[in-house]
Amino acid sequence: MLAIVTFVCLLLSFTISAAPTPKAVFRQSYFKRQGDAASTDLTVVKFAALAESLESTFYAQGLAKFGESDCLNAGISNAQVFLDQIKIIAEDEKIHLTTLQAVAQSLGSDTSDVDTCQFDFSAALGSVKTFLQTARVLEFIGVDAYIGGATLSSDKSLLVSAAEILTVEARHSSQLNAFNGGSSIPNAFDMVLSPQQVLSVAAPFISGGCDPMAALGLQPTPALSLTNAEAIGTGTSLTFGGAGLEGQDQSTLFCNMIVGGASEALVFPIPSCVVPDGLDGPVHIFVTNSETPLSANIVGQDAGIIVAGPVVTFIDAVSSSEAELLLGQVSAASGHIASPKVIEKIIVISGGVGTT
Repeated sequence: MLAIVTFVCLLLSFTISAAPTPKAVFRQSYFKRQGDAASTDLTVVKFAALAESLESTFYAQGLAKFGESDCLNAGISNAQVFLDQIKIIAEDEKIHLTTLQAVAQSLGSDTSDVDTCQFDFSAALGSVKTFLQTARVLEFIGVDAYIGGATLSSDKSLLVSAAEILTVEARHSSQLNAFNGGSSIPNAFDMVLSPQQVLSVAAPFISGGCDPMAALGLQPTPALSLTNAEAIGTGTSLTFGGAGLEGQDQSTLFCNMIVGGASEALVFPIPSCVVPDGLDGPVHIFVTNSETPLSANIVGQDAGIIVAGPVVTFIDAVSSSEAELLLGQVSAASGHIASPKVIEKIIVISGGVGTT
């Protein structure tokens, strides 16, 4: 019991954050810019605002639907502590969104053309487990989004301010990893997606009210999904679908798996695309038309060889003591937690979680 209390206290100290005003987060040193630079900066802000709006709406709906009894029935022994942590994350996302809206105003504009976006999370909120699995994806993609969005701006003040949000998103991601029975910090390095690739992941959640492609001037990458009927893990032979592969002869294409810390993808012909030993945590998967490994760094990545993707999956190969302590569960590696395969059905992803 002492170990559980100690762990929860550590988590609280790790995640609880104050609720600063937008001015406190985005320093007053931020200044308006002119011409193309200002336009690009606004795109960065709108891109981040869309991601934060999606997350904020998701958590609000989840917290409105699930209570302590639902969590207990899902096998979460410390249900109230769990809900308290989700509320903290939800409040962070809400603060991030209002902050970004204020920054857009400081640029002489607003985020109204993405603020009107409506989202459909009905399938993702089918159960506490699917809620957690979807939250894990959104937080991980949030980290991807802030790193990738940095490539669109050269304004140091904006980049510093975005980094202040990025680090909090990374903390959220670690906690959602543990809540899903995975390693809280599976790798020493995070990964990155381009804004177009992030938009591909987010697009299936957007049900109307806006045109994100017009608002951002970005075209999402072609849709990719994993169609495996069983949970994905070491030794799984991956199978693919999605709009991006329609009309394609998959036998001539290659799957690329990118993991944290790698400089380039692991590449396999699709007919022999099997999850290798040694992977743990998130994996970005792309399909390409070349056996040349896709660079993990989006700045040097040859987007011309990408046929479809990304799709994101999690390989939970290492047992998670954090999940055992906090949730009263064993990890997905031990077979207790539902696999990420549910997410594919949830978001019918053009770059979402793997397995259907």
